[in-house]
Amino acid sequence: MGQGGERPIRVLVAKAGLDGHDRGAKVIAAALRDAGMEVVYTGLRASVPAIAAAAEQEAVDVIGLSVLSGAHLSLCEKLLAELGRRGLDVPVVVGGVVPPEDVARLRELGVRAVFGPELPLDEVVVRVRGIAGAAGGEIGQAALGEEGRGRRGMTSFELGELPELGVVPKRMKAVVIRPERLGDPITAMQVEEVPPPPLGPNEVLVLVMAAGVNFNGVWAARGRPISVFKMHGDDFHIPGSDAAGIVWKVGQNVRRWRVGDEVVVHCNQSCGECPECNGLDPLACGEQKIWGYETNWGSFAQLTRVQSQQLLRRPPRMSWQQAASYGLTYFTAYRMLVEKAGVTAGDWVLVWGAAGGLGIFAVQLCRVLGANAVGMVSSPKKGELVMRLGARGYLDRTEFDIAPAPNETAEQERRRLAEVKRLGTEIRRITGGRDVDVVFEHVGRDTFAASVFLAKRFGKVVICGATSGYQLGFDVRHLWMRQKSILGSHFSNAYQAERANELVHDGRIATVVDQVFPFEATAQAHAVMAANRHAGKLVVNVQAPMEALAGVSQRPDDGPGCSTGASAG
Repeated sequence: MGQGGERPIRVLVAKAGLDGHDRGAKVIAAALRDAGMEVVYTGLRASVPAIAAAAEQEAVDVIGLSVLSGAHLSLCEKLLAELGRRGLDVPVVVGGVVPPEDVARLRELGVRAVFGPELPLDEVVVRVRGIAGAAGGEIGQAALGEEGRGRRGMTSFELGELPELGVVPKRMKAVVIRPERLGDPITAMQVEEVPPPPLGPNEVLVLVMAAGVNFNGVWAARGRPISVFKMHGDDFHIPGSDAAGIVWKVGQNVRRWRVGDEVVVHCNQSCGECPECNGLDPLACGEQKIWGYETNWGSFAQLTRVQSQQLLRRPPRMSWQQAASYGLTYFTAYRMLVEKAGVTAGDWVLVWGAAGGLGIFAVQLCRVLGANAVGMVSSPKKGELVMRLGARGYLDRTEFDIAPAPNETAEQERRRLAEVKRLGTEIRRITGGRDVDVVFEHVGRDTFAASVFLAKRFGKVVICGATSGYQLGFDVRHLWMRQKSILGSHFSNAYQAERANELVHDGRIATVVDQVFPFEATAQAHAVMAANRHAGKLVVNVQAPMEALAGVSQRPDDGPGCSTGASAG
C-alpha cells in the first residue's frame, strides 16, 4: 500500500509474441519495483488477449511492452485495438530496439512513449511514473505520496536532475542579460533564479537538457548591432536559440505533442494566422522572430517556452548534447543551399567559415546533394576537419589579404583585388579550372566583395549573416556584367526544418561538437564563440546528467549521427 492508504502505481510489464530472451523486461520490472511501484509481469511471449486481460484484471495504470524487433508495429496496433474493445484507457509504453523510422508510427498508433536501450533506468522510472500520474487522475496523484505532492509546489530543482515529469517549479535557473550590464558575454551573462515563463494556449514548456551556442548570443550580450530589449520590451533577456529537451507542459490547444516527448527545437516563431503563414512562407510573416534572440525565454534556462510548431523529434541515436547542437545553423544552411541557391549535383560551392557552425553543415549538405564543397578555413587542422566531412578541398583564408581596409585607397584596392584573383586561381586548382557556381556567405564585410568576384558568370552568392560587419562594399560591375545573383536567406520554415531533420535521423548529416560547457560557464562558451576559438559547435549542458558528456567525443567519420571533439586549431 502507498502512503496514506493509497495504492501505489501498478505497471504491467509484458514480453509479447516475439522470440528471444526477456532479460531487458526483467531489468525494467526490477527497477520499477525498487521505485515503489507494483509490477505485474506476464513473462515470455504472452498473447495480446492475455496482456489485455491481465491489465483489466489487475487494474494497472500503465502497460510496458518489451520488444526486440520485427512485429512491434502490428503488435502494438493489435494491443491498442484490444484495449479499446474492452473499454480500457490504459497508456502503453514500449521499451526495446525500435528503428527510428518506426517511433513516429508508434506514436501515431497511440503509444505514449518509446524507450530505447540507451535510456538510463532512472529516467525510465521517472517517465513511467509521470505517464501514470498524467493518465490516472487521483490514483496517479496519490501514487506520488506526500513527498511527490510537495514537489509539485517545489521552489526549484538542481541542474542535472530529472524531476517528476511535468513538475514546474516556482523558480528556475537561467542565464540572464540585463540592460545595465550589456557588453562582453563574460560580464553581460549571469546565472540568476527567475520564475518560469507563463504558457499560452499554443505554446509548450520544454525542460532543456542541453543548449547550443550561436553568435546571436554574443550579439545579445553586446547589445549590438541592436539591443534585444528594443525587440521584446522585457527588462531582462534569456538568450539561446538551440535546445534539445523534454516536453514538460503543453498549452490547451496543443495536440501534436505530449508531456514526455523528446524534442529538438527550431528557432523560427511566427503568428500562424496571417496569409503569409498559411500560404506563402512563415518567414514572410510580419510577426516573424528568432526565438531566444528577438524574443525572450531562450534555451539557456532549465525551462524554455516555445511555440508548438517549433518542435521536432529528437534523433534517438544522439546524446542530448549532440541533439542541441545543430538546429539553428543546420536548418539555416539547408534553406540557403537547397531552397534559395538550388544547389544540384555537380555544382561547386565555396563555403566561407567551413569549420564553423554554419560551414560544417554546408559542407555535408553539398556531399548529400552530390555537389562539391571548397572550404575556406583559418588553419590546416580545421581544413582536415572539413575534408573528413566531405569537402573536395580547402584553402587557408589567413594566407590571402582580401578584406577591404577602412577608407581604402586606390592602391590598397588594387592590392586587394590582386589577392582576390590569386585566391580565385587557387580555387580553380581544386575545381579543375572552374569558377564556383555558388558562394555560401555569412562573414559579410571582410569577404563579400571577394564572394561577388569569385562566383562564376550567372553564379549565385547566398548570404544569411555578416559577422565581420554589415556595411558591404563591392564592385557592382562584377555583378551586373556577369549577371550574378545575390540571394538573402534567413533561417528556415518548419517544413524545411522537418525535411532537414530527417537527414539527421537517417544518419546522413553528422553533428560536430567541439566543446561542451557546464551551465555555469555559459558566458565563457560565448566568449569562445566571439573569439572564434572553436571548430564545429559549442554546447552548454543544462539538465542532462554530466556523465552523458562521454557521448560527444567521437570523430565525424565514426558513423552516422556521431559528433567530434575536434579542437579549434
